[in-house]
Amino acid sequence: MATLLPSFSCSGGSIQIHSFLIKCGFESDIFVSTALIDTYAKCGFVNSARQVFNEIPSKNVVSWNSVITSYTQNGNAQEALKLFVELQTARDIRPDSYSIVTALCSCANLASLRQGKELHGYVYRACLGGIVIVGNGLIHMYGKCGALELSEMVFDKMQEKDVGSWTALINCYGLNGQGSKAISIFEKMKQTSSVIPNPVTWIAVLSACSHSHLKEDGFRYFKEMSADFGVKPNMKHYVCMVDMLGRAGHFQEALKFINDMPLQTNAQIWQALLGAATVQGDTAVAELAAKQLIKLVPENDDLQVQLANIYANAGRWDDVERLRGRVCSRRPQKNPGISLIQVVQ
Repeated sequence: MATLLPSFSCSGGSIQIHSFLIKCGFESDIFVSTALIDTYAKCGFVNSARQVFNEIPSKNVVSWNSVITSYTQNGNAQEALKLFVELQTARDIRPDSYSIVTALCSCANLASLRQGKELHGYVYRACLGGIVIVGNGLIHMYGKCGALELSEMVFDKMQEKDVGSWTALINCYGLNGQGSKAISIFEKMKQTSSVIPNPVTWIAVLSACSHSHLKEDGFRYFKEMSADFGVKPNMKHYVCMVDMLGRAGHFQEALKFINDMPLQTNAQIWQALLGAATVQGDTAVAELAAKQLIKLVPENDDLQVQLANIYANAGRWDDVERLRGRVCSRRPQKNPGISLIQVVQ
């Protein structure tokens, strides 16, 4: 049953199999319960996952990790960190490297440098700093919090580095607008014979070029990726390229790039173009991208509103009224916005 659980769909299947497990008396088995937590989490049923966890009579670190991960993956990083603190005080159980990495990911999602430093202190006291995935998690966390010097400090002190370590550091500098530094780290990585860039590394490099408007470097690496390293570009690589062209304001080139793609376009491609065109004020391209997105995800009413705003900025008030009337007639359910601030004392 623990092996079969991940194969059940989210359309009621997880609830039905849970009922079956209760009837068979399997719900108290730690392996089955942990698999059930993972299944509920993947379906977005975090409360159900937590209920299963609460009813486990004898929890182990794997079950703790599963419920912490369920909150992290479903956007509730604060609750994930709260559970991690509870795990630290649990009897006869101590966080392992996976627990640490998940908690660090929650700190990164919250951009909580204070909590991240506290976790780093725990890693030091627990002598877990020599584990590669923990070091990678620290690099990622510090980068998301904007503490680039601390990211590099952790990287330099790591005795063993893998491709994830290099990729994490490249991504840190790239996302913080220091594309040239990210490229220099990547070039140094290529000189390391023991580490070969993987598809995720190339995404980090192309994203760095995009955020720093390094168009020529971006195209050079995009060609080098397949020609010299045999990595076939996937959709995420193409999205990076469209985003790079859009941020630079080269919309006609971006449209040609999209038309020449060997892959079928998806919502991510048009969303990247829409975001760039909206910022750059190119109404024609923004309208084109928005309409393509509406075709792909017609149930997303936010796109209709975004298109109406594009028309409003261009002074096309008849189109604004037409779209707003259409949206209002459908009585859309708008997801509430969420803001977060952290007061450091």
